[in-house]
Amino acid sequence: LRRQAFEKSRANALRAIELDSSVAEAHAALATVKVKHDRDPMGAEKSFEDAINANPNCAVAYSRYTYFLAAMGRLSEAREKMGLAQQLDPLSPDMNTSLASILYFAREFDAAIKYCERALDLEPRFFEAMLWLALSYLQKGMFAEATELLIKAKETGDVEPLEILAYLFATTGEIEKARKLLKELDANSKAVHPYNMALIYSALGQKKLAFEWLEKPFINWTERLRILRLDPRMEILKSDSRFAAILQNSTAASTVVQFPRRR
Repeated sequence: LRRQAFEKSRANALRAIELDSSVAEAHAALATVKVKHDRDPMGAEKSFEDAINANPNCAVAYSRYTYFLAAMGRLSEAREKMGLAQQLDPLSPDMNTSLASILYFAREFDAAIKYCERALDLEPRFFEAMLWLALSYLQKGMFAEATELLIKAKETGDVEPLEILAYLFATTGEIEKARKLLKELDANSKAVHPYNMALIYSALGQKKLAFEWLEKPFINWTERLRILRLDPRMEILKSDSRFAAILQNSTAASTVVQFPRRR
């Protein structure tokens, strides 16, 4: 089904480009197929550049290019492109939140908080903004604020707020609370995000289990690379020789299994 969806997206994008090559969104859609399905970074970058050349005022083209650049470890370029996307569409909760995510990766947590708050002013229940704001709070040591926000976010039914909350409890010494949430997450193991589970076990001092989870495949290849390369929570694992091997394997094309996940 996933392959069929990508092939349909490719066909639609190519048809749109054939009809009108100035449609930036079509080039960006084709680029997304190239990077997420084909694992063709060079081809994807060419299509992202075609998108921006077709319409230098297309915020979506810049934002999708941003995710790709961040996954490739090109953070300064990603920050520049996402800044342009937000300027082009400043009233979009998504653009403000996406910029916040790049600022989080750049360790600019105060700025990330500002753009998350802007997104939530525009759409008070915007799930992505709630998560990135909680993660930024966590990095600032604002644990009470992060906990309150994650409890609110878990009302959506998504498991990720629980994963981050378990990590927060584990890092702040509330071990029993962390283990209680782990049991709940284990009962829903098909829906959890492997790298979040790895981070929880790492915070609990269980490195073996952490790396077992980190080695699990994940459907969103570029997101996996962004987290491995840029998330500050990963610093605790990077000194282990196993991490470099996992990152190297993650950059190559491989069979993936499906987990529900945002962009």
